[in-house]
Amino acid sequence: MRVAAWLRRRNMEWCGRYYEACGNALHIEGRRPYDPVVARELLAETGLPVEAWDEALADQTTHDDVRRDHEEAVTLYGGFGVPIIIIPGGRAVFGPVVVPAPPKERAVELWELTVAYSKFPGLYEMKTPKLNSDMKMIGDLFSPYLGARQWPTIMNPAP
Repeated sequence: MRVAAWLRRRNMEWCGRYYEACGNALHIEGRRPYDPVVARELLAETGLPVEAWDEALADQTTHDDVRRDHEEAVTLYGGFGVPIIIIPGGRAVFGPVVVPAPPKERAVELWELTVAYSKFPGLYEMKTPKLNSDMKMIGDLFSPYLGARQWPTIMNPAP
């Protein structure tokens, strides 16, 4: 995240390109974008400054940027995880969580649905029951991510 903070100061498109590369690396390829070697590879592969890793970590203010973003998400929007999306004119939404990711034309439809969802102030959650076949498909799709990450999932109850 500190690398993304460093990149967005210079060029927001760089930041987006890096996040996309990190997401693909972690969720599709099972690579750890937080590993210094992998992070530098991703920067090089996306045509971004490879020195961003070292410079971002050497610059304490990148930590401050990430911390400020986190505090804003928690304090203003009740954020508790990712992805949290702040809908203009609506409110914060956690999700959507969709597997597999929809193709571009359906992604636009999903975005419109998410915006519509955000316009109902008392609507907090909708869930689809999962069959065993759904759980297997989800597990298969998330296996690169689960194999690459080095942290456990911890669910904290709402206050």
